[in-house]
Amino acid sequence: MIATTILGTVAELVAWCKGQRRWFRVHGDSMWPTLEPGACVLVDTRGLLPAIPNAIVVVTEPEKDGVALVKRVASVGARGFAVMSDSPVHARDSRQFGSLAPEQLVGPVTLSFDRSGGFRLFDVGSERASPFRFRSAVP
Repeated sequence: MIATTILGTVAELVAWCKGQRRWFRVHGDSMWPTLEPGACVLVDTRGLLPAIPNAIVVVTEPEKDGVALVKRVASVGARGFAVMSDSPVHARDSRQFGSLAPEQLVGPVTLSFDRSGGFRLFDVGSERASPFRFRSAVP
């Protein structure tokens, strides 16, 4: 399983080099404990995947042009989808701005790097991440 996670991480980084992924930074603690403030996430921006319940995604906020938010897909309907924060006390999500149109989905998070050098590979389309949180050996 460790080898699979490492190979998946390498595949994600290769996809980034090919222009198929984009980096975003997590601001605030609305996605704690899944993603810590300051974490960097790699997002599949090809537009091939619809919003899937429980997936961690990046969306554009409807009330603030160009602002990207990292959130969890809460529900999917015929005309759009709703997102929620993992820590709703510190959140701005669909409870404030309503459901989002499909074109507001930037893409699913595929990989995250935290500030201490750890990383996780996400199973796109679910809340599951690899069971391993790798930590850098370098302080």
